[in-house]
Amino acid sequence: MHLSLTANFTGAKDKNLIVTKSNRLVIYLLTPECLQPILDTSVYGRIANIEVIRSPGADKDSLCLLTERLKFCVLDYDSATGELLTKAMGDVTDTVGRMIDSGPIMHIDPASSSQSPLYSDFR
Repeated sequence: MHLSLTANFTGAKDKNLIVTKSNRLVIYLLTPECLQPILDTSVYGRIANIEVIRSPGADKDSLCLLTERLKFCVLDYDSATGELLTKAMGDVTDTVGRMIDSGPIMHIDPASSSQSPLYSDFR
């Protein structure tokens, strides 16, 4: 599955194009002249969904990835070293239900203080 989105991931003023291809995460910097590749890395698992999340008080975005095996991670970019940092990771499997044909759908609500900022919906 190929997914793409834009975010301010590598810096507060950077506009990034983020593309996923199966288990690959590719990050580009959008410039007036071209797309400049920043990072091309593999992820353990096939990426089923990707969302942008911005923590309160943060000046740049983080990425939340969900794999087909229902593992998730929240990634941040360290511009000093050029590496990805894992801020959170976990498992959202349901021991009772079964997977549906359309696959996992992910919703993120970072403004909610009464619930976890990560919520997975398996319609």
